[in-house]
Amino acid sequence: MPSLADYQQAMHAYLLADQEAPQPVAGWCVGEPTTATVRLAVYRGTVHSTLLNALRLSYPAVRLVVGAEFFDAVAAVFIRSEPPTSAYLNDYGERFGACVAELPTTATLSYLQDLARLEWAVNRALHAPEVAAMDPARLQALEPDATARLCFRARPDISVLALRCPAERIWQAVLERDEAVMRSIDLTSGVGWVLIERDAARAVQIRRMSEPVGRMSERLFAGAPLHAALTAADEDTQEPELLQAALADHLACGRLVGFSLDFPLEQEPGL
Repeated sequence: MPSLADYQQAMHAYLLADQEAPQPVAGWCVGEPTTATVRLAVYRGTVHSTLLNALRLSYPAVRLVVGAEFFDAVAAVFIRSEPPTSAYLNDYGERFGACVAELPTTATLSYLQDLARLEWAVNRALHAPEVAAMDPARLQALEPDATARLCFRARPDISVLALRCPAERIWQAVLERDEAVMRSIDLTSGVGWVLIERDAARAVQIRRMSEPVGRMSERLFAGAPLHAALTAADEDTQEPELLQAALADHLACGRLVGFSLDFPLEQEPGL
């Protein structure tokens, strides 16, 4: 009999390989090998359909744009090459949209990559865990010079994206199948930054931001020191009041859930 590790590796290879013969797995199963082959095929089909459905749920607009048959064919290749690394399927498929957009057959769809990035951010916003907002009053206890070392942690549902097209308008029009709106969209009109987040009613909100605020927010939510995020963005705008107002809005809207001083955010105790 094979070891458990050997069996698991063989089973993994069979479930994801582009082949029908489950050998040597079928010979290791209880019962007659032909019957075992049938049972394994059912299991293999269930695994594939489950992962395919996860991708369909995460990228509904991308699927409508490229067509169901094409989407499913690319998904089958993606599933074999990049299987999930955890049992939480809402986290599966972050790179799938980019894989579709980078294919030669979709090269003429200049907006597809931004649309896929937006859909993944929406998926993230929908399924991220709830985390309590930080009380801004905690910052009052800090020394004035601490801002140079102050790093924030953002809510896990939040994403900040730099877009080359009005992806949020395309996304909505595609899902609503509004052909009139799709024909009216100017693909050059949407260059800029968007904030994607989940509101108190658990609905996804997409907000446009100016370029300096977008750059500052991206750095801030990624854990960069506050001073560095503000300084780098201020080089673009020369309007520190605009950035300070954006920071105040992030705090007031509960987008920041913790902070640290000179510690990696994931290691800072009690935040």
